[in-house]
Amino acid sequence: MTYARLDKAKQVTVLVQFFNAEPYEGERCFDVGWAVPLKFRGKGRAGEAFLAAVRELRHIFLSKQQGKKFYLEGIIGVDNLASRKTAEKVFASAGISGTDTNSGAPILQFVRCIENTTNLRLP
Repeated sequence: MTYARLDKAKQVTVLVQFFNAEPYEGERCFDVGWAVPLKFRGKGRAGEAFLAAVRELRHIFLSKQQGKKFYLEGIIGVDNLASRKTAEKVFASAGISGTDTNSGAPILQFVRCIENTTNLRLP
């Protein structure tokens, strides 16, 4: 699923994407990523769009009785400070240190369980 926010000039201000991932703790899981064009960065757009997109995904996935919960996973490069800050807010955790299996670069893994009752607000 792809979620995009546009400004009045129809320019993409933020993009959030979900991809099917391997099950996590026996439940459905989606990898998630976001991108914000340079001129729109630093305004909290990624976090707000992430939560709006998760609300949509939750509505689609859980309202059709496809499960009672699902997980989101985000993998962020340790040196990507802006995305780390966003991930810490939206995943409500500090992440787990690891190493990217393809590049060998240090990463942080963020995981969050989403249920109908999950509070989807920024701190």
